[in-house]
Amino acid sequence: MNVFKKAVGYSALALTLSGMASTSLLAVEKLTFTASLMGEDFQGGFSKFNKNFTFDAAKPQAALLELQVNTASFFSGDAERDELAVGSEWFAASSFATAIVKGSLAATTVQQQYQFNGTIELKGLIKPISFPLQISKTSTGYHYQGEARLNRLDFNVGTGEWTDTSTIGNQIKIQFQFDS
Repeated sequence: MNVFKKAVGYSALALTLSGMASTSLLAVEKLTFTASLMGEDFQGGFSKFNKNFTFDAAKPQAALLELQVNTASFFSGDAERDELAVGSEWFAASSFATAIVKGSLAATTVQQQYQFNGTIELKGLIKPISFPLQISKTSTGYHYQGEARLNRLDFNVGTGEWTDTSTIGNQIKIQFQFDS
């Protein structure tokens, strides 16, 4: 099997989380993940997700976020890799069609910096997730930017021969930016 195919699940999980800061009132402008394959970085995304995010700068602790990601909408620019990613060893999209991220914000001591605290449910497993989220006022609303990291094997993304982290790294980085 082509080594690039092994990177599929790692990529897909990153994208799942990268979409978590998008909202029903916000247009996603950038939603990417970075994963490693044989020590080299690569990127990809998800094309379908539903989101609900409420934010009031006067009451950031009241903010709520929920993102439902269609795991079958994984894309990486390689059709063969994309097909493998939705298969049973990676996202198992036929059995686990949706990944869910939900949580709230906590203010920090840094201006316009918040901490997202919540959970991610992927392949039937629920794990805590926390990451910094920067929210800044723009002339038309808000700009949201963040980065999260997680380990794909915590969610059984990449089973069997794909658990070898020397081929596909375990940690994935999700980056996102969008405006409201």
